Amino acid sequence: MQEFDYTNLTEEEVQELNTYQYNSDLNLENAIERVKEINNEIERLEELGKQKIQQIKDTVDAKVSKLSKKKEWDMFNLASVIDNDTTIKATKTQKKKEFLSGTVVRKFASEKMIKPELTEEVIVEKFNDYKKEKTVVELDWAELKKTLEIKNGKVFNKYGELVEVVKVESVPAKTEIK
Repeated sequence: MQEFDYTNLTEEEVQELNTYQYNSDLNLENAIERVKEINNEIERLEELGKQKIQQIKDTVDAKVSKLSKKKEWDMFNLASVIDNDTTIKATKTQKKKEFLSGTVVRKFASEKMIKPELTEEVIVEKFNDYKKEKTVVELDWAELKKTLEIKNGKVFNKYGELVEVVKVESVPAKTEIK
């Protein structure tokens, strides 16, 4: 006969279990009722646990949301100060200013080209000078991109021809703390 595992039970609980009898229909009926009660208690505790977890998540979300708004306010004002500071030397893509606590980098809004997913046939037909040959033909995006230009949200090659397969994505301004 198999031995019962009493792990995680107190001495009192083990003694209680040993008082149960299973030698008559009435005793078995009582055992079935205990199992149903235990199942109900397990369901209640699991539901309570889910509700408590949701309550904690809601509390955390509310606090994180408030903190995010405060951070957003600080980032907005840092960006405004950097944007309006005429003493900062700007590069083509950004302005930055160093402080003791860190560096504020204000990246300008820009547009960037998105590398198209092209078949080998399209690459050979339209961009043969920019193909990289491996076991499969793929577009040499780095080299092709150097010869393309964005004008009015569209991409043109060095001959001024519209390149419809290359799409343009607008990149919003961004402020970073490093």
